[in-house]
Amino acid sequence: SMLIVLAAGPVQPVKALMATVFVSQTGSGTACTSDNPCDLATGLSTVDAWGTLYAAGGTYTASSGNEVVKFSIAISMFGGWDGVSDPGSLVIDPDQYVSILDGQNARRVVTADSIIGTPRLSGFTIKNGNADGLVAGCTASEPAGCGGGIFISNAALTIENCIIEHNVAATTYASGAYYGYGGGVYIQNPAGVTITKSIIRQNTASAATDITGYDIGYGGGIHVSGSADPEDLIITNNEISENEVAEVSHLGWGAGFYIVYSSGLISGNFIHDNNAPIRPNWGPMGVVICGSNNEVSHNRIENYAAPSAE
Repeated sequence: SMLIVLAAGPVQPVKALMATVFVSQTGSGTACTSDNPCDLATGLSTVDAWGTLYAAGGTYTASSGNEVVKFSIAISMFGGWDGVSDPGSLVIDPDQYVSILDGQNARRVVTADSIIGTPRLSGFTIKNGNADGLVAGCTASEPAGCGGGIFISNAALTIENCIIEHNVAATTYASGAYYGYGGGVYIQNPAGVTITKSIIRQNTASAATDITGYDIGYGGGIHVSGSADPEDLIITNNEISENEVAEVSHLGWGAGFYIVYSSGLISGNFIHDNNAPIRPNWGPMGVVICGSNNEVSHNRIENYAAPSAE
């Protein structure tokens, strides 16, 4: 007979995931409860698939990595929690308790790439994102950066009641990497993307120095490309304003948004005061929508600034 002896080290505890977690700017520890919130990074690693994360008013950043938030599972994130532990009354008011996801001009703010299910982002301000050099997964031509605020590729995401502002897709250029796509939001092959009741303002596709004759920015506010079923792209009831394609050269397409080779519903949006480039024989290019299957209705478009491209 043979005697087999198995030597084992100490048993490591398995971290229990939670259906509901609470985070705050000054949170610590791993409890992630309403009376003992954790920080954002801990909360994101603690919440279970299909779970919910509540963020108290405050500013959330990252000290490393390519983004502040990367969705790896389908969760719902709600900003605007008042930070008070009251089991009988959960107060969510994004206007009063402002929850900011801040890229600090050092990284993209949010990434959703090839995930299962539909995550939700509600009641946040997404600002100061910089995607310069972040081109992994971006299939656009010769990109220098894609999706300063939010990058979505082959995935679903619901964005509601958010403010997306002061983000930039690209700030430099090099041979083979000329263009900035989607200063505020970059969407590629949407698989159930909804943007609704949000403000998308003062975003820039490219802030690179002038490249004479190049259209270096595409989609100051929003850029969408790839194929999709009509129900896979819904952009409704948003305010899209003061975005621009190229900060220096003013050369590009779609200061408000640029949608090409896709189908979807674009309805009820107020699109105004975007810094639209003048195209010879075209006029101001504030909104560009290509593709035969887009339903475009009840949008209000007005007050385009139109700098001349020298």
